[in-house]
Amino acid sequence: MMVLGTFITVIGWSMLNAAGYGTHSLNSVSARYATELAFLNTFLSGSFCAFFSFIFKRHFVLGDHRKTQRYDVRSLCNGFLSGVAAVSAGSGVMKPWSALVTGCIQSVLYMLFCLIFKKIKIDDPMENF
Repeated sequence: MMVLGTFITVIGWSMLNAAGYGTHSLNSVSARYATELAFLNTFLSGSFCAFFSFIFKRHFVLGDHRKTQRYDVRSLCNGFLSGVAAVSAGSGVMKPWSALVTGCIQSVLYMLFCLIFKKIKIDDPMENF
């Protein structure tokens, strides 16, 4: 259910980012370009943040099972949502490489806040802070 909820949320968020840029008319080249760029940057940032969160979170934030470090779907889904949220303010005006950098930085911030929440013992089982 978490993957389905993430999928629905990201599709809606990417449509919102794409519709928020330009003149809401796709008759001009510049409006189409801003819309396409916002759509592309939303998925690029979310994808890179999800990938890095999924791969590196098990090394960064150790859970209760210190001997069996596992990949988890939570970090994949929440990383994607975190990356999409991080890029949404400037998704229509930034270059694709800066969306990649934004996704990577947001992945580190997401893992850092997961670690902080675990250290200060704030109960957040779905990590949707």
